[in-house]
Amino acid sequence: MAKPPPEVQAQITALPRNDPSRGPHFLHVTLISLYDLHYAPPEWLPATIAALDSLASAPFPLRFDRIENRKAVTLRTRDPLAEARAFQKALVNHLLREKAPIMDGTTPEPHITINYRGDRLNAQKIPPIGWTVDEIILTESILGRTTHVEHGRWRLGGEWRPDPISHIGAPKPLSYNIPLCFTRRTGRARRWRRPLPSRRRPADPPELRPPPRFLVCPIPPSRRRQGADLY
Repeated sequence: MAKPPPEVQAQITALPRNDPSRGPHFLHVTLISLYDLHYAPPEWLPATIAALDSLASAPFPLRFDRIENRKAVTLRTRDPLAEARAFQKALVNHLLREKAPIMDGTTPEPHITINYRGDRLNAQKIPPIGWTVDEIILTESILGRTTHVEHGRWRLGGEWRPDPISHIGAPKPLSYNIPLCFTRRTGRARRWRRPLPSRRRPADPPELRPPPRFLVCPIPPSRRRQGADLY
């Protein structure tokens, strides 16, 4: 995820449609949804962190100029946000190259949720609110709780070039299960499907279970039952 700096947080919290019950430090933009830590094997989180350690990418701008109510009140824009979408695509491709585990792999349209309950009001234009994203954060969100657990931060500033197909058309959300590839004969992009990874593994007998090697979710077990999305 990417979080706005304090001065941008102040602009957002001053909006009349912002939910004041949530602290400004919870404001964020989800760049990619990875998997649910509640169901993930214990080695997945270290593998994801190791893959992000080798990520090299340039900072990119984000800018929002509309408030829209889509079940929740969000800051959005009708601009293509081409650089942000290109970063999302490059991030997915990097994780796949590094063989990092991805169960979901969706790259949602960049937005900031300012009221999760919704207000049933019409969309409206606002003065542009934006910043340059120069840091990404690997965050675990405890479902049903207003809780974020940070698992690492990475500065953006390395040299990065878009993938060869990044400039063909507008960037679109990618999925781990439906990647893009090219045919040699025609050069046209086509889609092919990979089998969807199972969300649950068969339980091993107690005597065959290995000892725990990594605490995936540093939250008490009673709260882990709620699920924990990583993004």
